[in-house]
Amino acid sequence: MRNEKYSLLVLSINKRNLELLTQVLEQSNYKVIAVGNYVELEQGLSNSATLDLALIDLAGCDQAMPASYADRQIWSYCEQLQAANIPFLTFTPQYNRAVEQNSLARGASSVLVKPLVIKNLLLLISSLVGRSA
Repeated sequence: MRNEKYSLLVLSINKRNLELLTQVLEQSNYKVIAVGNYVELEQGLSNSATLDLALIDLAGCDQAMPASYADRQIWSYCEQLQAANIPFLTFTPQYNRAVEQNSLARGASSVLVKPLVIKNLLLLISSLVGRSA
């Protein structure tokens, strides 16, 4: 029987990355709400009271979104998570000081550079949701 006590919202524009991360998290007994665009992200955030943590893959976020979301950059969603007191992590394909500063300024608990080390990611997630590793 699976323990789905902790609910994680995962955003990645890259469908394969989203599938892989979802698989790893579900195998670690987390309930995953996987989203691949801002429409799905808004739907996931509408249930923010049930979220324990969000994982935001920044790669391609604002470039891949429809014109109707042009005024809604990823940072506004990060600020929404911060306002709801939902801890979140951001991922980036390469280190970028400006991205790191923007992430942290908007409430990210940490900024991770891909490729992710899964064992370390799971330990970090565990510490953020208050679960023993």
